[in-house]
Amino acid sequence: MPISILCPHCGRTLQARDEWAGKQVRCACGEAITVADDGGVMSLLKEELNINTNPIVCVTPDEWVKATGASDEVAEQLQRKLKPKASGNANVMMAVTGAIAALMLVIGLAVFFFVR
Repeated sequence: MPISILCPHCGRTLQARDEWAGKQVRCACGEAITVADDGGVMSLLKEELNINTNPIVCVTPDEWVKATGASDEVAEQLQRKLKPKASGNANVMMAVTGAIAALMLVIGLAVFFFVR
């Protein structure tokens, strides 16, 4: 069963044969990558749970759910937890910036009309 490798240099996912475990292969980007020995974990996952993709190399929650055979509900929970949270600080900063700009405008107009 092929071993999935994620190139740390370019992010490509490569497939290497089992006999390459512990050896180095060259990625298309030109960098040498050592093929990790899974210690038979993927063989166990394949035989016992019918999982063909190594969940560790999955990038998105949907890929992980597909690799592990988890339910769609788990994927939705992962998406919710990984979704960036909206920050209230951005709204406060916009309000402060607007207030400062308005104050500067009022001061500028006052100086223009009353200093003449």
